[in-house]
Amino acid sequence: MEGLDPVRRELLEARINGIGCKNIQQPFESPTYNFMNGNNASSGSDSFETTSAQPPASPTSNFEKSCTPPPPKGRKRKVTTSEYKEVSQKPTRQINDSSGIGTYFGKKDILTSPIRVPMGITNARNSPTPSHSNIDTAVTSRGTQTDNLPTDANVTGSSVKQPDNSKIVDSGNLEELRREISRLEQQANGLLANEKKMKEKNERSVELIKEFLISQTIDQKKRCREHTMANRLRLGQFNTVRQAASFVEQWNDGYAFIEINKKLSDIMQQKEELDKFKKNLQKRKPSEKPEKKEKKAKLSEGFVVPGAPASNLSLSDYHEQDEILRLRVNAIKKEEQEVQQELEKLERERNVHIRELKRINNEDQSRFNHHPILHDRYLLLQMIGKGGFSEVYKGFDLKELHYIACKVHQLNNDWKEDKKANYIKHAVREYTIHRSLNHHRIVRLQDVFEIDSNSFVTVLEYCDGNDLDFILKQHKTIPEKEARVVMMQVVSALKYLNERKPPVIHYDLKPGN
Repeated sequence: MEGLDPVRRELLEARINGIGCKNIQQPFESPTYNFMNGNNASSGSDSFETTSAQPPASPTSNFEKSCTPPPPKGRKRKVTTSEYKEVSQKPTRQINDSSGIGTYFGKKDILTSPIRVPMGITNARNSPTPSHSNIDTAVTSRGTQTDNLPTDANVTGSSVKQPDNSKIVDSGNLEELRREISRLEQQANGLLANEKKMKEKNERSVELIKEFLISQTIDQKKRCREHTMANRLRLGQFNTVRQAASFVEQWNDGYAFIEINKKLSDIMQQKEELDKFKKNLQKRKPSEKPEKKEKKAKLSEGFVVPGAPASNLSLSDYHEQDEILRLRVNAIKKEEQEVQQELEKLERERNVHIRELKRINNEDQSRFNHHPILHDRYLLLQMIGKGGFSEVYKGFDLKELHYIACKVHQLNNDWKEDKKANYIKHAVREYTIHRSLNHHRIVRLQDVFEIDSNSFVTVLEYCDGNDLDFILKQHKTIPEKEARVVMMQVVSALKYLNERKPPVIHYDLKPGN
């Protein structure tokens, strides 16, 4: 700064101090900036210090005064163009980048922004050092634009108020956001606690349902076994009998069948007696025609041939005996029918009893008779039946809370690997087709999972009641109307299977299935 011409130096100081091109001799306190040197500026620091930032005591309104430097003494005069050119043609020292000024001001900042020094500082790295012609242009152009420029007080006030308002707004938003976050956190914690309570409640409910079902099933098994043991004496039981070198199970009837068979034998004996009595009565039947004189007996080889024995029954006695005979025959027939009905009832009970005996025996020998929970979901209760390679259990779904039928497929450990692979292939193909079926007359397949390497489970829809085979064994025949309804249901399911692409064929269609 000290190496410059005094006039240009004063102009540059006036430009930096933000007073514009007013009279330099007018007293005021300008803000003084202590800029860092060029080395620090090049290292990326753009900080500065302000010693005094008070506004001038008597600022000139609208910058009306001309931009002419004052003479050292005497009255004011304007600098002519020739004098200004002579001053500008004098050799001067170029402003070095290390002076700390050129690095903070660019051409654009000098021409357009008279008082915003900090903005020029931030753009100093990318701005070249201003030349003398740029300063002259800034001085001449400022004189025509002073009326539209804001004052230093207005700029300072707006720059102070806006950060304060924004800080207040930001702080208010932050407080509101913090309250909202706190509220949401409390709500989330409440929901998590409620969810935890509901999970615990659900677990307790499931545990209670499981215990209740197991207890109910155990009591039902106990009553069923007691009833079966009582029926073994009444209806019969299987006894092991030796035949040649092997032992087989042979059925022996109970005392109910012995008694009913005795009744039947008594009825048959009574019927035979009545038949004999009827024949004898027919022989003793009196003749309804009047008696004639008996002819003399003819001799046959010297002997007299006897005639027909004379009947000692009157006609009324005969009819009386005949009516009694008919009544006895009708009574015996009625008694025989009752005994036959009782026998049929016992036979139906025996069928159920035999089926229950086999089921209990298979259930006791099964490895799933201790109410396990399969797949962490399905509780096995009691066995429904057993086939060639599978066991069907009545179960309960602990998640969906409804009864299901679990069919446990077990492979024989003595089978060869080829036979096991063939069985698994057919089973997988069967349940793959079954899973794709959706018909109200076909039992739905709900789930399939594996237990171990030799067994897997298919979860089916549970249908309460007995199958058609059991009904036919119980009732022998069914009415035509009921048979028509059954056939309509079966044909509806078969039609659905046949209309699929490709069609499905049921190779094992029988009353038991």
